[in-house]
Order: sequence, then C-alpha cells, then structure tokens
Amino acid sequence: KLGDEKDITLARDGDSAAFRRIVRRYTPLIYSLCRRMLGSTEEAEDAVQDIFFKVYRSLDTFDPSRRFYSWLYTIAVNHLRSLQRKRSTSPSKILPFDHTVDDSVRMDRHTQGPDENTISKEGERLAQHALDRLEVDYREVFTLRVVEGLSVRDSAEILGIPENTVKVKLHRAKKQMLEIMKKFEWE
Repeated sequence: KLGDEKDITLARDGDSAAFRRIVRRYTPLIYSLCRRMLGSTEEAEDAVQDIFFKVYRSLDTFDPSRRFYSWLYTIAVNHLRSLQRKRSTSPSKILPFDHTVDDSVRMDRHTQGPDENTISKEGERLAQHALDRLEVDYREVFTLRVVEGLSVRDSAEILGIPENTVKVKLHRAKKQMLEIMKKFEWE
C-alpha cells in the first residue's frame, strides 16, 4: 500500500503518529489471527501488543521490496509459534468464528432467519472445536488461507514454506477438520 510505504518511512525517522497509523490499520487483522491461533481474548490482546513492539523495533530491517503485510504477518506467526511452544498442551477455549473481526469469509448474518442462525452458530462452534485440535502447522495454514483469506503465495511467504507445501497442508487440514467434525456428528 502507498500509505504503508509513507508511514514506514516516517516511522523509521521517529514519527510516532505514522507508527500509530500502521498499528490502527493492521490491528484488526493481527488481532483476528492471534484470537484464532490462541483462542483467548486476553492472550490475543497481549500478543498483538508484543507483535507491534517487535515490528517497531524491527522497522529498520524491513525490506521495501517486500509487501509490508507479509512481513508483519511473518513476525506475527513467528511470535505465535513461540507462544504456542511455551503453552501447556491443553486445548484452547472454543472461539466461535463469528467473534473474529473480519466476517468476509462467512455468511451474512443479517439475511438469516433464527433457525439458520442457530444452525450456523453450531457449525461455527464445531469448526472452531476442530480447528483447536489440528496440529499447529495445519492450523496455521488453515487460519491464514481460509479464515484470514490470504493467497497461497502470501501464506507460503509468511510461513517460510513452499507454495506446494501450503496446498498440501491445507488439503490435510480440511480433511482432518472434517474427520473431527464427523466424530461430533456434524454433516
């Protein structure tokens, strides 16, 4: 984005207002990613702050030939990986899909009747339950591709893996999610 380039240059020169604009612009996306990967509001809020602190400290290392949001997502994913290594092995709390910031990948709630809304919420609960039980690398790919809507190329760049690996992991993640959901009698 043109605004990113200008704000990054200004922030590198010490303009705190420019960095605040970057934070405002990307907080909803990073918060959604953190919330999905961590499953806790408090942990997600702390992670967002930590991530933007790391971004601020690393602005001088940003390569302008890369897209800023890919660079930012890479920092976020690496931070979340570090947090997950430190966490206990207990599954995260169930977080319905409709609690994330960006609803672009889901159906419009305003056009649903009460029955459809109830069925949809139950499906979201089961989907999050299945997502919580995926292996971390499958959860990362699924979250970036399906929930966040990033391209294969961007997901590969952020995760530091080949594009074909993203495709394979996404396929396996979807298959595992369906298997988990079927165990809970979802059809």
